[in-house]
Amino acid sequence: MALILHIDTALEKGMISLSDKGILLCTSYCENPKDQSSWLAPAIQSIVKDAGFAMKDLNAIAVVAGPGSYTGLRVGMATAKGLCYALHIPLLTASCLELYAMGAQIQLSEKCKKNELEVLICAMIDARRMEVFMGIYNERMESVMEPGAIILDEKFFAEKVAENHIVFCGNAVDKWEKVYQHTNVTYIHEGYTADVFAASSFKKYLQHDFTLLAYAEPVYLKEVYIHPQN
Repeated sequence: MALILHIDTALEKGMISLSDKGILLCTSYCENPKDQSSWLAPAIQSIVKDAGFAMKDLNAIAVVAGPGSYTGLRVGMATAKGLCYALHIPLLTASCLELYAMGAQIQLSEKCKKNELEVLICAMIDARRMEVFMGIYNERMESVMEPGAIILDEKFFAEKVAENHIVFCGNAVDKWEKVYQHTNVTYIHEGYTADVFAASSFKKYLQHDFTLLAYAEPVYLKEVYIHPQN
């Protein structure tokens, strides 16, 4: 058994899930980002109990370390580290940019696959106005551009789009699609699923790709990103 609890409070919708050997067992969501801090601990207790397990049965905790909401990342990381410390189990950390890219990789259209150009997957997360957190990966999920905070500009992609087919994904694609069109560009609007997170975490678990608790911290990529006020 490889029972892993997954925590994702990086973006607007909070998510926790339970998987065994990479197979998703159950999932719970929090729709309001303002409620994530009060929702998380009770939801974890509930999802583990409802699945027929106890907290001591967990083999690892996986958490999305960032980038994303400043508050959400702190809540998720603190909870994950606390559980790992109390239960004496390893911590797995994930990037939501990489998870978006993995989700897009699954959905690559036949157009992209048949294209003679190399496919690059550009995952972008909204950081307000035309700024995004962005990372670029190839089809083998190797990093082509290290994640960072950038201002979107057509000139930035001019060279890459001339030599590659770029697949844009992430929660910032809606605003980027309105201003940027090209024959060598595909937009994927669907986000990553709990299954993608589970599969990624199990792979890291098998490889013992653990994050030391003493050094685990949120990945902000910039100083502060807080959810817009309603």
